[in-house]
Amino acid sequence: MDDLGPEDFDTRHLTRKARRRKLLLAGFLLLVGGLAGGVLGWTSEEPVYRSRGLIYIQQNLISPANPTGERGLPMFEGYVAYQADLLASRRCASMAMATETWRKAGEPKGPEAIAAFEARTRIVRSEGQPHIQVCFDDPRPDIAQAGV
Repeated sequence: MDDLGPEDFDTRHLTRKARRRKLLLAGFLLLVGGLAGGVLGWTSEEPVYRSRGLIYIQQNLISPANPTGERGLPMFEGYVAYQADLLASRRCASMAMATETWRKAGEPKGPEAIAAFEARTRIVRSEGQPHIQVCFDDPRPDIAQAGV
């Protein structure tokens, strides 16, 4: 038998094989971790439904004295901003919760319920636009629709 010396032993083959195994293991662990994270992320979130309503505010007034002519509403931007502030008020939230649609939904009443209603309501007004968007979010679609 021939004695093999250290110069005859090829370490490149072993290092390539070990590197390939590490890459395969890393790819497998990455795939398993990604799938587990995706499943956990998908199941951990409760779906939230959003209902939107759009309120258009007319810029022109028709005068009773001159029904054919129109005149613009003075300080229209300020008027739209005021209407948006009114919609975001606690009084408007309590009035919305007093409607028949909201009562049929079976949601609780009281100061805590009004605060929760306000937290789920979002009023969006774009500068220079004659409309106000009202959004309401809830995990139940019927409650989301009743909130608007």
